[in-house]
Amino acid sequence: MTKTPIYLELFETYKRYIILGVLKADDRLPSIRELATEKGINPNTVGRAYAQLEEAGYIVSIPQKGFFVLAQEKDKALLMKAAHTAITVIKKSGLNQEKLLQIVYDVYKESN
Repeated sequence: MTKTPIYLELFETYKRYIILGVLKADDRLPSIRELATEKGINPNTVGRAYAQLEEAGYIVSIPQKGFFVLAQEKDKALLMKAAHTAITVIKKSGLNQEKLLQIVYDVYKESN
């Protein structure tokens, strides 16, 4: 019987937490060093698990800030529906497409 590698156990655990909603979009994960110390494992093991989570689209690494949970497909579908409703209301209010797009560009520019 082969033992599952620790990094895969971490990957599966955090994946499950995200899917079940225990960890939600934009939640910050412990730093690699924090989690390694807490679990008593090598930081490279945590880094490998986080790399797998990032590659699979569950988290994102933001330099100098940490690791954060990404919105999952069901969250994205709800966000798309909310955006559609908001844009419909904005359109009916008379704001033209050019001004709306400028607002969108400005918001994205601010977050970088």
